[in-house]
Amino acid sequence: MANLSWLPASTGWTGQIKPFWFGANPHGLSSDATLKLMSRHAVAGYGWQQGGAAVGRGEGWLSDAMGHARSYMNKIGNKKTMLFVYRQIQVALRLFAAEATLADDSSFRELWLHDPTCDDPARAATCLDSTPWGTQDPYWNFTDPSAVSHWLNDVVGYLGHDPAMQGGRAAVFFDEVDVGTCGYRGGSCDFSKFDSDQLQLDSIKMLGKMVRQLNKASIVPILSLDNRLEASQEQLSGISMPCAQSEDALLKELEGLTWVRFYETWPQSFFVPTGADLAAAMVQNAILEGKKGVPVALHAGGSCPAPSRTIVRPGRLGGDIEFVVASYLIVQDPLLGSTLSISNDWYDADFCWRPEWDVDFGMAIGEAVRLTPHTWARNYSKAIVFLDVSSNRGEVQLLGDPPRPGWSEPIYCTSCARTPALKDLGTNFDSVKTCQVACEKEPQCAYINYAMSSDHHCILFAACDDPWTISSQECGGPHGWWTTFNFTRPALVV
Repeated sequence: MANLSWLPASTGWTGQIKPFWFGANPHGLSSDATLKLMSRHAVAGYGWQQGGAAVGRGEGWLSDAMGHARSYMNKIGNKKTMLFVYRQIQVALRLFAAEATLADDSSFRELWLHDPTCDDPARAATCLDSTPWGTQDPYWNFTDPSAVSHWLNDVVGYLGHDPAMQGGRAAVFFDEVDVGTCGYRGGSCDFSKFDSDQLQLDSIKMLGKMVRQLNKASIVPILSLDNRLEASQEQLSGISMPCAQSEDALLKELEGLTWVRFYETWPQSFFVPTGADLAAAMVQNAILEGKKGVPVALHAGGSCPAPSRTIVRPGRLGGDIEFVVASYLIVQDPLLGSTLSISNDWYDADFCWRPEWDVDFGMAIGEAVRLTPHTWARNYSKAIVFLDVSSNRGEVQLLGDPPRPGWSEPIYCTSCARTPALKDLGTNFDSVKTCQVACEKEPQCAYINYAMSSDHHCILFAACDDPWTISSQECGGPHGWWTTFNFTRPALVV
């Protein structure tokens, strides 16, 4: 387990959202442009659609994509992006060769669930689920020890020995771990007739074995769950627990192991009544998971390309995903590597870089405070966050950056261009701070002009004798055109 690490936690909290990319290219390997975008994310990986959907080809296509992405990250010196591949956990998908072999062999009947309403178990029909590639695939029966053995040896074992998964930074996304009735839903059987308690308990035991096996192979499992902890119900009267067993049983089984909780329709859930109480329970659940040391990955809807806009501070974050960003900032734990994913589907084109990903929210000043059953607030060193799930309202108020020692507050829409420049350092300075540091290194520098909202141009001045100021409307907002800063050097002590 020398290379076992959830990289979003290892890299530490920088004040910026840690974005999660979850795409697929059904036509082949990712282009360099896509890989470059993936490399900007804290987590990036591929769904079942990668390479196409053909029986028995899934392992190979996902392995090739993983190896291709790993090679690119290594080539550019990226050591921060976690990479993952996809597996389904309820159904033995014939998309994957190992499971297709088992599903096609009639001697392995005991591996699958069968119609519980049939009087003769030996003749009961296998529970089947329809797939996008046209097959009817069986549901795993993890109550049966041989099913657990085949799952761990044939499916999980392949992942542990795949060269593309070795060398650290590897994760596996497991879909539908406890969807619906916390184990099974849909398909050809009436799952309400099963012993839900026993099915879920046996699945939890299997998950403990699976996570231990993956951790030993230095792989982090990402579990897509719908279940909740008992304590998430507190202060809420209009909602019931979704499962026969609460998530507390799973956390007890996985105690001391490295894994991540994935919320697919944050802050709502599948196959249960949606609304304010469910959203409140999910938000509180993510907070509670963080207190128990479980990183969370939140996924919500959003289209690409992202709306082009300039985010101004101090001021309101705004934008089409402000509610989701607010909820992330409420629940995220800076030490655990919480991540956020935005898309309306699961292909490469559904993921893009968003202006919110570049915002520095600062360090969290304490935990979130629950104000009412449906509202929370949390302070950051550079933002104030409020969340109300009863009205789907999230507000993120961005605070102004505190000035560096010796520097004035920003003088917006103002240029020193009427005074000869000391040095023009050009464009693409990533922040005001880097421009200010450059000035501090020049003994004669006393002013800078910085283009905040355009090309991040940095110009140094020894004086600004005749400042040129235009209106906010003319310069396109307070951060438009040029912003001037004055630097007063510390007095020398003789």
